[in-house]
Amino acid sequence: MSKRVRLTLKDYLKTGEVRLEALPGFRSPPSPPKSGGAEGKDAAPGDESGVFLGLLSESDRRMWEAALHSGTKIRRLPFDAAALREDFRLMDRTRFTYYILDERNAPLRPVRTSVQIREPFVLLLKWDETGALDIYGLS
Repeated sequence: MSKRVRLTLKDYLKTGEVRLEALPGFRSPPSPPKSGGAEGKDAAPGDESGVFLGLLSESDRRMWEAALHSGTKIRRLPFDAAALREDFRLMDRTRFTYYILDERNAPLRPVRTSVQIREPFVLLLKWDETGALDIYGLS
């Protein structure tokens, strides 16, 4: 049987951290073999999250660290400004949110108009409320 975990908000107001809590009676599954990360494919959170979190400011790092370790799917995709601008115009605003990181250790800022999607930037993120994160520009 696989190990089951759940999020716990115990002491959240004091620490600001969301913790994972293992449910009793479950064994952990064998770890899958690590493969080379390829662009445009789903990656395990550990593969991309370390590089991604290292670029963020301290306040953003704390927020995204909890989200990434709670089962978020991370995908690295190539940057195509025209396609992303069109996607931004047509997206469901209640489900998706775009963020841009202009320089290393700067705060992430939300993208409000499609003309803000342009180079130069360090990262462009597309967050899906279902728990998926698309990263553009991470090399």
